[in-house]
Amino acid sequence: MAEILSQEEIDALLKNVDTAKSEERAAAGVAASFYDFKHPRHISSEQLREIEVIHQNFSRDLSIKLSAAFHDTVAVSVNDIINQTYGEYLSGIFSPTCFYSFSGEPIDGLSAIEVAMDAVFPMIDKMLGGAGEQIEEKRELTDIEYIIMDDIMETICSNISASWSRILRFSARIKQKGFSPDVIFVVDSNEMVLTIPFEVVIGNTKGTFSICYSSVFLKPIIDAINAKKNNVLKEQLEFRKKLMSGIKETTLDIACDLPTERMNVKELLSIKVNDILKTSFNPSDAANISINGIYKMLGNVMSEGDKRGVKVVKISASEETN
Repeated sequence: MAEILSQEEIDALLKNVDTAKSEERAAAGVAASFYDFKHPRHISSEQLREIEVIHQNFSRDLSIKLSAAFHDTVAVSVNDIINQTYGEYLSGIFSPTCFYSFSGEPIDGLSAIEVAMDAVFPMIDKMLGGAGEQIEEKRELTDIEYIIMDDIMETICSNISASWSRILRFSARIKQKGFSPDVIFVVDSNEMVLTIPFEVVIGNTKGTFSICYSSVFLKPIIDAINAKKNNVLKEQLEFRKKLMSGIKETTLDIACDLPTERMNVKELLSIKVNDILKTSFNPSDAANISINGIYKMLGNVMSEGDKRGVKVVKISASEETN
């Protein structure tokens, strides 16, 4: 009958296997890297930088538009981008709030915008000619207040579309709205999303809002970012080829410089045609070779029949590295 191992023995065997594998990786010079299975990164750091720049432009343009609408100074700034699950995004939202789902035709999928009440009521107050103050009462919006917020959301959606237009053209449109994200379906709670949090300062009050992009919504945008990068690299390569092609046909002045000699003015004035000027240069010594007046190489002066030339014996260190 086969022997049955206890749980402690099984754990000991697994530990030995892990230790052996770690030693093998160390011996092979392979370093272990951290991977977060709960938050797998579906966007590279380079793509995140591109997205951050886009939303910095979004913040600046939205600040200008809201300042004009509210007749007061408005400053919108983007905070750190967060890679998380949709469930984690929802857990950070407190009801009541102004929650919107939006589409981006022709892009598939939905994304979300959440405007916290600390930003909603100052916005509405400014639109009604007030000072843009917050209220202490925690309540949902009235129908009239929702109509006012709809106009503000149209401005935000228009700005989202405009900010992404140099990467991919789409039309951001509100699909649903509510006082709680629980009544609006965007994506499954375990789906990865990209959250862009913002701070908005209206006069002397501060509030927050956020844009939450689903992975389905972002996919064609990320593809467009990659395509744009590849096109830029291709254009740079083509430009370099054209530049090198033109450079290769450029004519340069090449000179072999002999050692500098000194003479006084009397000797200079006495020089006549067919005079031979003596130099300390030894033909066996290497002479400096310059291109367009810049030292580049060393060479030996040579002659073959009625031809004269310089044999390159050394290239300057800067040229070798280039």
